Order: sequence, then structure tokens, then C-alpha cells
Amino acid sequence: MNAVANKLNVAVECIDKLRGGALHDLLDDFGFEQLLTRIKHREFSAVLMAPPCSTFSGARGIPGGTAQPLRDTDGPGLMGKQGLQQQDKEAVRIGTSLALRAAK
Repeated sequence: MNAVANKLNVAVECIDKLRGGALHDLLDDFGFEQLLTRIKHREFSAVLMAPPCSTFSGARGIPGGTAQPLRDTDGPGLMGKQGLQQQDKEAVRIGTSLALRAAK
């Protein structure tokens, strides 16, 4: 993204936990609130948020595939199916939290 932005002479601030570590952890309330404050104060011309979609993906549950659905399409199971393994529950929790934060 930075290469394209440079060609367009646009400044980009990438916030990515994999690149910036704990300072870029949008699950951390303090860090997220700081970012939200900056957005509300119009420090950015645009904001693009891309929460992980792996737990929402329609590709899960394709016949012959190995990835089972983690969510239902509606109802209580939208927040995670009953009987998920702990690792899947955590992935659903993270995906939901980041999607809700992106929607703010």
C-alpha cells in the first residue's frame, strides 16, 4: 500500500499488529480509543479497516473442504456455533471484536 500511496503523493499510516506489535493491537482498549480519538479529530482523510474474515468466510463448510463453519448465518450462532474448540472460540471472539470496532 505504501508504494502506491507514494506514487500518488499520499501519506499512509499503517496500523498492523504483525508489523507494529503491541502498539498496534486494536484489541487493546487504550490503543483503540487513541486511534478512535484521532479519527474523530479528523487526523485522517480516509480510514480503511480490514478485520480478519476467516471466521466469517463462506468458504468454510464447502463440501469436500476441511474448514468447518464457525458461525451460523443468523441467530445466536452468528457469534459462534455451539461446541467449538477453545482455539476456534478465541478466533471467533477476535474476529467479532475487530469487526465491531471497524464498524465504529
